[in-house]
Amino acid sequence: MNEKLKAKIEKAAEDYTDLLIKRIETANKELNSGLNNAESVVKVDEAIRMVMYMANTLEKIDCPNRGNETGSLND
Repeated sequence: MNEKLKAKIEKAAEDYTDLLIKRIETANKELNSGLNNAESVVKVDEAIRMVMYMANTLEKIDCPNRGNETGSLND
């Protein structure tokens, strides 16, 4: 099951990272054009947090004994 879950999370992380790049590019264009679109910056921040969450989850799957200080999927 861990391998199937890992594959799904990896796919989601890849797709979400592509979306994140698009959001960053859009926010950068808006900010550089003089538009101070705080909503775009918030969306980028939220996307970065989600990618970090998925990366942490993958790390816990790959190294289940690591991260026991903060809890792991095996707890």
